Amino acid sequence: MVGQDYFRGRLGDIYELSPIPYLSGTGTLFREGTGHDAEWELNADITGNHVLVLTLHDYLNFDSLAQPGGAFVECTFRGTTTDGEWAVHSSAVIVPGMSIVETGQVLYCQFRQMRLEKHGAAKCPTEIQAQIMNFSFSPGRFRIQVQGREVVFALSPSESTIRRLLESKRIDRAVLSTVSIPINGDLSEARHVLGHIGQMLSISNLNANFSPIYLELAEGCVVATEILGCVTSPYHRNVVIDNLYVRNGLCSFIEATYDTYVRLDNSWDLRKLVSNLLGMYEGKFLENKIAGLILSLEYLLTKYLQAQGVLGLADLNIQQKIRQTNSTLRFIPAALQGDDLRSGVRNPLFHQGEIVIADHNDLIRTYAEYSNLLFRILFRILGYGGQFISRVNYEPTSV
Repeated sequence: MVGQDYFRGRLGDIYELSPIPYLSGTGTLFREGTGHDAEWELNADITGNHVLVLTLHDYLNFDSLAQPGGAFVECTFRGTTTDGEWAVHSSAVIVPGMSIVETGQVLYCQFRQMRLEKHGAAKCPTEIQAQIMNFSFSPGRFRIQVQGREVVFALSPSESTIRRLLESKRIDRAVLSTVSIPINGDLSEARHVLGHIGQMLSISNLNANFSPIYLELAEGCVVATEILGCVTSPYHRNVVIDNLYVRNGLCSFIEATYDTYVRLDNSWDLRKLVSNLLGMYEGKFLENKIAGLILSLEYLLTKYLQAQGVLGLADLNIQQKIRQTNSTLRFIPAALQGDDLRSGVRNPLFHQGEIVIADHNDLIRTYAEYSNLLFRILFRILGYGGQFISRVNYEPTSV
């Protein structure tokens, strides 16, 4: 085994902040029905990454762990912890690295999902808690109501220490908070609720506020843990809705729009819109951001107009879609209904790969104004009538 010091050396000063600093035990790695006994060690760190290290006392042909096209073969792993308290299972283990040592073969593994369940847990879980990436807020704890469930948001105990590491650029992303809800007898439904809340937080924070770890609790004690590979983003504070600058804005946004969001997600697949919004914000250069903005606008407008029964959408350009949307929403300024976005920005960017504008500040202003428009359209469709932080002047602004 590589030992706990391997993980300490790998992570340095952030090791002790890990949600799961170190677990170990014995188990079996299965590839196409053939089992290989192994000792295992696991760390899930504060940045949302995880590493599973397997030490085999026989030798596994490393070439057999990759497919001809280069993709890794997914293996299954089952085991128990050293103390015998926890059963471990993952059906999506890949092996991107290995080394040979005197005692055998060491495999450095990754996985999409791993579940740990407490042996002999007498009670079924009654609460599920998601650890959320990059979501910090004031005050340090708040509650909302969603579909008859009380949802509790709380900062992680080490949030202030972690935030200092983020602000000093020691790390660029981290688990900062938790969201907890009662299971109410349906674990799958509770997970869906937390998943949708994560998407809504990602919209309001322009960040990937997803969960790398879920804890299932019975009478306050953890009886199961699920570790996931999830999309993460660099941390930033440029949020769209919060509870500080927009008083109780985040609470109002989620409570007022949750049911509509779920309904539209089922028919519109809003996760794609969330991905486009994150790509828009995270674009390194202005042209990248504008491309993400246009993709987001096109996707949202098309889905909305389809729901309104508008025909011939394939023949409408983006400005025509904006004008058609305004025929029902009736708030879009005339200046943003003209042809400048299509002819001066979208077409040259997508057809020539560059935008030629005499004044670069005009392009920045165009990006800010249409970003603002995008959020106002989205919030109105969802049924949120409060305030958000304007993309133009960064002041609270009515939707």
